[in-house]
Amino acid sequence: MSDGELVEDYLDAVTSDHETIAASEIMDTLGERLKAVRQDHKASSGDKMREMMAAGNAISQQAKKADNPPKVLSATRDAAGDVAQMASIKKNRVIDIVTDAVGNLEEKAIQEAGGYCVDHGMGLDRFLEDHLEEVVIQRSTDAVDDPVLNWAFDEGERVETRDGVHFDHYHFFKQLDAATNRRLVTELASEKAEDHSDSKEEYAQKSLGPKDRPWSRNNDLWTRSISGIVEERSRTETSLGPRTEAWESIQGRIDSGRGVRNLDDAVTQGMIHVAEDFDEIWVPTSMVADAVESVETSRRALQSELTERGIDTDKISGGGISEAVTAGGSTSRFWRLDATHEDVPEPETILDEAKDPTERSAEVDGRDNSASANESETFGRDPDDLPESENNGNKDGEGK
Repeated sequence: MSDGELVEDYLDAVTSDHETIAASEIMDTLGERLKAVRQDHKASSGDKMREMMAAGNAISQQAKKADNPPKVLSATRDAAGDVAQMASIKKNRVIDIVTDAVGNLEEKAIQEAGGYCVDHGMGLDRFLEDHLEEVVIQRSTDAVDDPVLNWAFDEGERVETRDGVHFDHYHFFKQLDAATNRRLVTELASEKAEDHSDSKEEYAQKSLGPKDRPWSRNNDLWTRSISGIVEERSRTETSLGPRTEAWESIQGRIDSGRGVRNLDDAVTQGMIHVAEDFDEIWVPTSMVADAVESVETSRRALQSELTERGIDTDKISGGGISEAVTAGGSTSRFWRLDATHEDVPEPETILDEAKDPTERSAEVDGRDNSASANESETFGRDPDDLPESENNGNKDGEGK
């Protein structure tokens, strides 16, 4: 029997005018014929191959008549398991041989219909490729910064992600699904291209988007794809970070303040201490507390920021930044900064000693800078610059 006659046998077995049902009938016929071949001791593997190729050609003819060729092929794949069981061969072998004659036809129909898509709803990759307008990356001036990504879509959906959540396929899907009225699904439309791809390179070519970002739920490929689309459609906005703002506040108070070289005086008078060789500036911790609280950050966060910028001293073991010092019955803690760093200013006035109470720094903020007293702290302004009420208080001995 010729190959053409064999194809006609499969077509003659069709009883339905519906192309999808006809494909299932052809596969039923294939299963019976392969079973007969298996039981025929004179048959060869070549006979099985001829049967499967003839069935594929018959299904191809049904697909050409169909309004939706992919549905014909889908019915064929659904029936492949039963055929494989009857023939005692692997399911993928049946699918590969039978659908080879239909694959190009199916792929052409898919492309003419607008490309790959999931059976129901909208695949996450298509939502991103077709409907994402831009990603605004919000960064701050802080050296230690966790950027926030704002995703804007064409129907007004807005999603904000942080902590790299977009690198997790499912968690990112949940955020997007909650923000849109469109029916999103976790499946990717690109995965349909696997049926028409013989290699990773071919899949990358057929996947939605450029070939350098083949969409996949595989962690590594997902990371590559999501990073690629962010790079392609993003713009960056930079704002003043809270850690930067706290540091600028401290810079300003150092720059306009008074420092003293005598460490005991710095403790007892609540002043900035300037190391004798001017390699360090010691800042009272209450000045730091005031700066961080005014911008709603923390001392720990500010320490990380200064460490990242290289502003902290390298003379404290264990990565610390502060040190407690006791003098004259008082204990104060100071943040030790590298005075040689270009961002660390020099105090406006530097005294060798500050024995006279009028030499005390006068930026009273009401904070406790000692471990044993409840005195108010003062920093860096000339007493002559204080409001009259505070000058009068100093004259009366208050605030010391």
